[in-house]
Amino acid sequence: MSGSRATITVMSWLIVFGASWVPVVFIILFFYWWLEQVNTDRRKLLLHTLGTALITRFVFGTILKNFFAKARPDNLLTLIDATGYAFPSGHATFFFSLATSVFIMNKRWGICFYALAAILSISRVLAHVHDYADILSGAVLGIVVALVASRIFRLKSL
Repeated sequence: MSGSRATITVMSWLIVFGASWVPVVFIILFFYWWLEQVNTDRRKLLLHTLGTALITRFVFGTILKNFFAKARPDNLLTLIDATGYAFPSGHATFFFSLATSVFIMNKRWGICFYALAAILSISRVLAHVHDYADILSGAVLGIVVALVASRIFRLKSL
């Protein structure tokens, strides 16, 4: 019996870490990547990557959240605090948008950011604050808007 309680405690800790602290790790690694870009205009790069992710999350994501007004999963097992509507996931929207923008410019770093975005997103499902539809819709929204923004930025720079 104590073995399963220890396993549940470890799993709960990992889920909370993934849902709460992976975003912090993601942002720290993003700024490290950004500072590593020495042969580019860093302001333009920051505007493209972080600006696109913020607009995706706080404009498109908020419009969709208020339109669908989908409640969070009603579960007594919720491991982290979360308020507001669930669909689409704001975390998935923001972090997949950022990962896509980075991937377009640097495949190696982009894969790393996609992996972190996936870990974070799955952790939020396991923490019972989202279901898979919330995460999938947020990821698709983030990826699509980042791809469109990338095309727009490239067209303006020509």
